[in-house]
Amino acid sequence: MGMSERFIREMLAKGKILYSEHAIQRMGERRILRPLVEHTILNGTVLEVQDYPEEDVKVLFCSIDETEDPFYVVVAASFPQIIVVTVCFFEEEVWQQLGDIRIRRGHK
Repeated sequence: MGMSERFIREMLAKGKILYSEHAIQRMGERRILRPLVEHTILNGTVLEVQDYPEEDVKVLFCSIDETEDPFYVVVAASFPQIIVVTVCFFEEEVWQQLGDIRIRRGHK
């Protein structure tokens, strides 16, 4: 488990989490409730870690509940609270399924 992933999960376990206005809006549009988002952060698989200069590291967690439409959660590893940046469904033009994993199109 990577350091950013571990940090985010530990912060969530302590209740140190904020939701951006954008994330709240997208969750409402997509009918994805906070308990499912938090379950995904704690138990989902990591799709990507985005580490860009001058920004918080962001981790993309993939949902694991096969009964729902698959989605992913983008979480900023910020302090003193992590921030749920957005919640997205997978778009075919952006993501592809390779066996049991999803990757961005164009990435190897």
